Amino acid sequence: MIPPKLTESGGWVNGITHHPTPNSSWGMQVPSGVSGLIFHTMVGNLPGTDSVFMNPSFQASAHFGIAQDGEIIQWVSVQGGIAWAEAAGNPNWYSCEMADDANTYNPYTQAQLDQAGQLAEFLSRIGIFPLLVTVSVSGEGLGTHAMGGLAW
Repeated sequence: MIPPKLTESGGWVNGITHHPTPNSSWGMQVPSGVSGLIFHTMVGNLPGTDSVFMNPSFQASAHFGIAQDGEIIQWVSVQGGIAWAEAAGNPNWYSCEMADDANTYNPYTQAQLDQAGQLAEFLSRIGIFPLLVTVSVSGEGLGTHAMGGLAW
């Protein structure tokens, strides 16, 4: 799969399927309040995660999701939208769910890695954060859900 050319218009990324979720809020300060991008594991696949994020009773969401074949869905705007993925970290971090076929030990596919890399680079230009790994919620860059502990 050839990664889409990413361009931003009104908070939605062109070349990516948009499926706005009711499970989000507004108020992320872009770019000054953006710390970086957090990658999550779906513990499932894109269709099931999309279904959960579209159901208000789950109160869960992420900005993006990437399937094993590289398909990307965007649920939340990158220009002020707050996804409900990191709890205490929601106002400051973009989030991306990575499909894993319900097995957190499954490695990412090459298509997922290609798309995740392009997405991270693109979001770093909107949120103005470094493309470096961080292990701290007070840092900036690319992190994981686990770094936030119970507050996340």
